[in-house]
Amino acid sequence: MLKNVIIELTGLPRSGKSTIVKNAQLSGSFVIHEEFFDENSYSRSDHNNYNLWYAEQLANRIKIALKDGNNHVFHRGAFDRIAFAQALFEMGFINKNTLEKQENLLNNLIQSTDKIILCDCSVDESLKRDRDSQAITGNRQFLEILCTKYENLAKIHGAIKVNTNGDVNVAAKELRKILG
Repeated sequence: MLKNVIIELTGLPRSGKSTIVKNAQLSGSFVIHEEFFDENSYSRSDHNNYNLWYAEQLANRIKIALKDGNNHVFHRGAFDRIAFAQALFEMGFINKNTLEKQENLLNNLIQSTDKIILCDCSVDESLKRDRDSQAITGNRQFLEILCTKYENLAKIHGAIKVNTNGDVNVAAKELRKILG
């Protein structure tokens, strides 16, 4: 098993990140960092302030994890938040200043991540699993843009793709194999 590492699981909403971590039974050897969407006073509809707050909180959590000597798995780490911000910007939900601030906060932290696992789920599969299509994450155009952003960043940062369109137990086994 790897020692003192930071792993990021990223991918479309409903791509199986939480299920894979649970099924891979990593909680004994990794500190699991779930998403923390609702731990602030900003409305999610205030995209600029909410997303900048999220990026700042995430950056702080990653910096702490880098120093504590434990193994960590982040659902939606620095890689994910940059892709998400780029997609929000392209859709007109955040301004260029907010995008640049997020990229400046998080770009260097991607380099500190030992492995980036991209849960590769199709837009159709994500939408099929959707329970709240009113949110931006239920918008087909947004998800298609987000997929493109993930693909572009995956090439730059060497993300490992794990297919999560089918049985997530297979993906969990693949994750355990990747982590040794």
